[in-house]
Amino acid sequence: MDLASYLLKPIQRMTKYALLLKDLIKELSEAQETDLAYLQAAAEMVKFQLRHGNDLLAMDAIRDCDVNLKEQGQLVRQDEFWIWYGRKKCQRHVFLFEDLVLFSKPKRVEGGLDVYIYKHSFKVGPFISTNTPLRVGQL
Repeated sequence: MDLASYLLKPIQRMTKYALLLKDLIKELSEAQETDLAYLQAAAEMVKFQLRHGNDLLAMDAIRDCDVNLKEQGQLVRQDEFWIWYGRKKCQRHVFLFEDLVLFSKPKRVEGGLDVYIYKHSFKVGPFISTNTPLRVGQL
């Protein structure tokens, strides 16, 4: 690695590891399936850690929240959405925890960092995580 690589913060290096693993996976042939499986597992782990790190940073940026987020289970997903509030269209950053759905308003502060102003939350029961979409009548 060059000098600039050593000056990166550890979390910044994770993105470099993801790219390196992706390149290594491209270079392997299907005949090397054991090595390929190990590299794919490593790439998935790095991808998960990057997402988890981003989730923790986003959770830390929630302001004016009257809910104890540590008691709401793991953060499953987070993303920005447009919602309708009456006739008004609003952008909201939604956090999906195991036991809570939290709506916040994204706000830029000086320094370019995002903060999320707490707006509303709904307590939810346990749900089943699945990669396949539910169909009407399936519940």
